[in-house]
Amino acid sequence: MDRKVALPDLVQACPRVVALALALLLLTLAFTPLTLGPMGGARGETVTKNLGKDQYWPYKFKAKATDTLTVKANEANGRIFDLFLMRDYMFDKYEEALAQSGSIEYVEGHSRLSTHNMSYEKVMPNPGGTYYILIDNTEAPDESAGGSYANASLNLTLTVETEEASPGAGLLLTGLVLLATGALMAVRRRRT
Repeated sequence: MDRKVALPDLVQACPRVVALALALLLLTLAFTPLTLGPMGGARGETVTKNLGKDQYWPYKFKAKATDTLTVKANEANGRIFDLFLMRDYMFDKYEEALAQSGSIEYVEGHSRLSTHNMSYEKVMPNPGGTYYILIDNTEAPDESAGGSYANASLNLTLTVETEEASPGAGLLLTGLVLLATGALMAVRRRRT
């Protein structure tokens, strides 16, 4: 004989499990924007550029500290260049450093010196905000500091993509699992 379990029966049978599941669901819905399709949202673009000798190219974008950053850069002729991830204030200092032969500041671990074909995917560092991916075809930093200089024009393809993290998806799934567990427990109690 099949018996239907109504929501009031479920609440009476397992009030703590149901309360916890509903609290998690409400918190998730209140603090996490829900997206349709894949979790989070990717944004970015692919750009091809001819970069002359002794020039640099800043690609400006915004990102949050929890975003995943994907960077791909390729020079068609195998010529080397430096790629830096810089916060907005680092980029301002970079321009000053070029004019005065000063030192360059950049986000380590998210930058590559002396490369011609590279890609990486990393979580953005704290804090979020305005960033630059900077392709450098100048003599700075010099080779003694690990930098490179192609001494020629570069034919570059750069892809920069950020993907927003969706931390609420785990909470939502946990709440649904707890709610389903409570429902199963209620059904078992009713049958005994």
